Amino acid sequence: MTTLRRILILAVIVGFTCPWANATDYTFTVDDGVWDDPNNWIPEGGPPCADDKAIIPDGRICRVQEDDQEAHEVVVEEGGTLGIVSKDLTMDGGSETVHLTVDGTLYFKTAIGIGARMPRLLTPDTKLDIHGTGLVTARRAGGYGPGRIEGEMLSVCSDATLAGSLQIHTDGGIHNHGTFVVDGSTDDMYVGRLSSSGSRAFLVGSGSFRASNGTMHFGYVWLSPYLTGNWEVSDNGEMRVSEYVRQYYAPPGAHPRILVSVSGGRLYVNTVFLNRRGLYFTGGEIEVGAGKLAEFNYIAD
Repeated sequence: MTTLRRILILAVIVGFTCPWANATDYTFTVDDGVWDDPNNWIPEGGPPCADDKAIIPDGRICRVQEDDQEAHEVVVEEGGTLGIVSKDLTMDGGSETVHLTVDGTLYFKTAIGIGARMPRLLTPDTKLDIHGTGLVTARRAGGYGPGRIEGEMLSVCSDATLAGSLQIHTDGGIHNHGTFVVDGSTDDMYVGRLSSSGSRAFLVGSGSFRASNGTMHFGYVWLSPYLTGNWEVSDNGEMRVSEYVRQYYAPPGAHPRILVSVSGGRLYVNTVFLNRRGLYFTGGEIEVGAGKLAEFNYIAD
């Protein structure tokens, strides 16, 4: 009887062991190389897979470009570079949040040629937190883009910057406490799908959205009544608030507190959205709907 109990207890412990208990921290060791090559990582046994942590140190350039890859956590240290080139990098934590720390550079690049596809950072069924003081970029002027971040939920922390021709497709939410930037004439950034497919994501946070060149599109998102932060349009930038944007239903008096500044360029706001409240303008010329030009003056509460 005692033996049977011990066997049952052992079976229960094994059955509930954390799936990342045997995870390995792998460090990229060559100056410039591909993720796929096991000789490019220490300790032996690489490259990193779904349960592992991948570290790209200062002075190293690692590219995901031969096959799709997986990791549980990714760290790009200051001076390090990770490129996703027409492939997928999947970070799936199941019920856990997965963490991407970028103190260096993470870039997306669509290769040229037949069969080339858009590179994607995938986080199915889980939340992705982006930390760090570095840059996540798909700027076409740098030879990059376009690229897509796709999954259940994205959280951008306070010092993180996302730039260029990125598409943010999430079904749960986009929590921005950092900065989204479009500053290249050929760049288009999509915050939410520009269609009604999938689920409408909640847009929350206190971060900034800035368009000084190129175009930033707001797509299939709910504006949370607790959304704050700055939306800035300057120089030759365009910001387009599409017909897919809605303000989430909230008690009377509860609405987003977005400070919208237009010092150059254009802000296009769909007329359907204007009926939903939620935008506070500091002034400037704003085009509303097809061929209509309106001027909004700041009115204090």
